[in-house]
Amino acid sequence: MKNYPLLLLCWIICAVSCTKTPAEKAPEPEFISFSFQKAYNPPLMNDVPFNLSGTTQLSHTFAYPVGLQSLIATFTVSNGCVVTVHDNPQISRVSFNDFSTPVTYTITNTAGAQRQYTVCLSVDYQGFTGLPILYINTQQGKPILDKENWIAGNYSIISPEGDFLIEDKELEIKGRGNTTWQNPKKPYALKLGEKTTLFGMPKHKRWVLLAAYNDRSMIRTDLAFHLAQNYSNLRWKQDGQLIELVLNGKFLGNYYLCEQIKIDDNRVPDGYVVEIDVRAKESNGDIFFKSKLSQLNFVIKDPDVAKGDANYRHVENFINQCEKDLKENRIENYRSYLDLESMVDWYLNSELTKNPDAAFFISVYMNVSDDEKLYMGPLWDYDLAFGNQIYDDGHGSDNGYVGFTIRDTDRSKIWLPAMFQDPEFIALLKEKMQVIADHENDIMAYIDAQHQLLQTSACYNDQLWNLMCSTGSSEAAIKTAYDQEIQSLKDWLHGRIQWLKKSITAL
Repeated sequence: MKNYPLLLLCWIICAVSCTKTPAEKAPEPEFISFSFQKAYNPPLMNDVPFNLSGTTQLSHTFAYPVGLQSLIATFTVSNGCVVTVHDNPQISRVSFNDFSTPVTYTITNTAGAQRQYTVCLSVDYQGFTGLPILYINTQQGKPILDKENWIAGNYSIISPEGDFLIEDKELEIKGRGNTTWQNPKKPYALKLGEKTTLFGMPKHKRWVLLAAYNDRSMIRTDLAFHLAQNYSNLRWKQDGQLIELVLNGKFLGNYYLCEQIKIDDNRVPDGYVVEIDVRAKESNGDIFFKSKLSQLNFVIKDPDVAKGDANYRHVENFINQCEKDLKENRIENYRSYLDLESMVDWYLNSELTKNPDAAFFISVYMNVSDDEKLYMGPLWDYDLAFGNQIYDDGHGSDNGYVGFTIRDTDRSKIWLPAMFQDPEFIALLKEKMQVIADHENDIMAYIDAQHQLLQTSACYNDQLWNLMCSTGSSEAAIKTAYDQEIQSLKDWLHGRIQWLKKSITAL
């Protein structure tokens, strides 16, 4: 009898031993992810991820100064794949390379198949203008779309020489401004994660980035603050710093970083900050009242109060009594609580700069203090001052340097008419105007110094926003236009100082 089971067994063994086992498919030789992470590259402002879809050419341009000679990549590949650069094995988050020239990565899989990726990094940085640079990165690069919602992020500041002054600190940012928010170049409000000293200014969380879109000289607010710092005795005189701004890796040009008006030991020391603002609306969240006599909107800006509460009523009654005393020329009454020197300083700064907003229209600030005094100021909003009124609102739109513009267009019809009937106000106004006239050369020297400092910044800013010259204009053309802007400002201010000196002396 044939042994069929034995023959079957032999056939199975033979079949198994003679059949080739299919090899496992080798993984694709490719990057699953590739990035440069700030945690492993301290010079970076933020993580730099790459989109790997359908390409082996990975490129990135940094909009800020960063050394490319020793960067560490973070990457992932499939199991078994080997990554090399010039035959040197690469380890994610460990191996560094010189990216000042393109770097080619070779990935080899278990079957010996290869794929190459070329990484090209460059720096297109326009920030070394002689100004410090503020870098802000929102989380996930989230855009800033409105003035209501704070967006979390981080910020760093680099000196004009490229050294970190502040590195990778938390902040929140949102839009700000009224008409200015409608401009292509946006202004912003900043809330730092902790109270911080910026450029020698006292510690605080709240700061403002002014875009100065309508000010082609880029120094009008800075100049107004300089005048107050040096020739006034206002209760609080805010300060600022001209900077370059890089937001989410995009260079946005010249900005003015300054202190926000707040009640604080390092700002307005106590009491209430009140602003006259014709545009105030409850629908915008403004807490304000209309005074009985002038019918102007007085907005209580800081601290927070509720409409109708005791603090609100206190400020309302205080302002109403002040306007009553002023209108009825009760000099001894209002002198007991109105700080006359602050009124002179505020008025002279407003009239000298011919700031159209200051005619008791908008951005007219005053401080009702804890000791029941009324101080004018702080100062604010000078992009349309110094002969730069570009909106015809029917009041103060004449850009000539003659005329008592603020006095004669005072919308309250109470405050400045009363002051110009007060001999003590007039005497102090004459005295302070003479001080400014005596220091005209110093003021002009300050403008010259800022002009020199901003030469490069003005060029880069105009290449972005085309405020002086058309798109594609040469640096020489922009420089000439900027020189003319500064000269026009100086000519206007000289005429203004001389006219006011003569006219105030004659009062």
